[in-house]
Amino acid sequence: MSHRRERGKTAEPVFTRIVDSLTNLSQSKTIRNIIIILAVVAIIVVASGLPYNMTVESIGVAFIGGSIRVFIPSLRAQTYAELLVTSTFYIFGFIGMLLYILASQQVGSPRSNRYMMIFSVLLLLFAFLGLIGGFVSKLG
Repeated sequence: MSHRRERGKTAEPVFTRIVDSLTNLSQSKTIRNIIIILAVVAIIVVASGLPYNMTVESIGVAFIGGSIRVFIPSLRAQTYAELLVTSTFYIFGFIGMLLYILASQQVGSPRSNRYMMIFSVLLLLFAFLGLIGGFVSKLG
């Protein structure tokens, strides 16, 4: 019995040390930023259609009418090129939103805030037009 009590006493400090080290890591700003970036990339990849491409047999690009098409004109199929293009537009939109937030918080000088605002609007417009253009080409 006494042997079991001693083992329990030594295991408890190890557990508390692990919990304390994880708590210290979660309070680190760089670790939080890395976790946020990984979460955003995971959301973008899932929203772009990677689970669909992994579960259904897909092709790289489509050859329709003697020309190469990135977007297959069907809502029931998706190419790998379409996945890459869509995720790129999502990334542009995310960067545009980040620039907009930074510009609205007035982090830098007025001149840099103005440039951040201009580029954020351009990136958001480019991402919006790209995603809408891809959807329109999917419709046929």
